[in-house]
Amino acid sequence: MQDTVIPKEVIWVTKILWIDILLRFIVVLFILLTSSFSDEEILVRLLTVSIKIIIWSIAIIGINYFLKKGNKWIMIFFMVIVSSVVISNIFSIYGATQDILLISKVLYFIQILIGSFIIYLLTKERNFFLNKQ
Repeated sequence: MQDTVIPKEVIWVTKILWIDILLRFIVVLFILLTSSFSDEEILVRLLTVSIKIIIWSIAIIGINYFLKKGNKWIMIFFMVIVSSVVISNIFSIYGATQDILLISKVLYFIQILIGSFIIYLLTKERNFFLNKQ
């Protein structure tokens, strides 16, 4: 049986996704606690963020499994999703009105930075995915 060497860039994609979740939660928590939202609004927003964290955690576990297997279709699908999120966030920041809250602008910016870095890492190691049998 042949052992597959997983490139460190593929492993870093999963670590960056976990950092992304943690960073977004900290930003939302900081902005909510320093803002003038009512207690009910803070609770609803924290509940929303908690649900997103649970969903993303499940997704990251699946993404990690398939990326480490070197599945090129999952890599392509994941790249399309991350690219579309980055593009939509760019349009959301630059094409938006003043209606977007500070929370949204900061989170969009974080997602753009992290998404761009993930795209870079996966394209750097595309041979790992494309040469799998």
